[in-house]
Amino acid sequence: VDESKLESAISEAKELLNEDLSSVEDLEAILKIHLTLAENDDVHARSTQAKVNKLEEDLRITMEQINAEKTPVLDKTKLETAIENAEKLSLDGYTKESIKKFETALDNAKDVVANATTQQQIDDAVTALTTAVNGLEKEKETLDTSQLETMIHFTEEIDRSKYTEDSLHMLDEKLANAKTIVTTATTQKEIDQALDELTSAING
Repeated sequence: VDESKLESAISEAKELLNEDLSSVEDLEAILKIHLTLAENDDVHARSTQAKVNKLEEDLRITMEQINAEKTPVLDKTKLETAIENAEKLSLDGYTKESIKKFETALDNAKDVVANATTQQQIDDAVTALTTAVNGLEKEKETLDTSQLETMIHFTEEIDRSKYTEDSLHMLDEKLANAKTIVTTATTQKEIDQALDELTSAING
């Protein structure tokens, strides 16, 4: 009589019983009964291949039922970490639309952590929250170039005879930079810096 498949089933059943089967207690009890019968050393119980095969079949059928009905073990680590990091973010300076998308994804992630029944739900929530975080958009600054424009105009009308060749070279360089910044600046800091540099060049 070949008992190799039965021995394999017995080993698998023992491993399964080491898991948390509180969600399928009735099936857990049945599996324990089948396992006890399968491990019985009674020669009569294993006298024929058919009886051995039946013991294996009972074990495998019960294990299949348990695996189909038990509450899955879900890995929420990445989602919990993503939520924790998202809650630490300061939303100052971001557009209302991107904040709304972020908050929706964060609320959904929290709901999934509490109520998810599949790993796919968790993984999708991680992706959605990560996308929302990366999608936060800064509000565009209202740039004030009036002072810089005034200083550019002043510099263009300045008496260049009062400057040395080196200082004129520096002045022309800062003037050219200021004209570029007026049309290309994306932050007020760039504008203010160009203004300071041009003013310094004028003052020699």
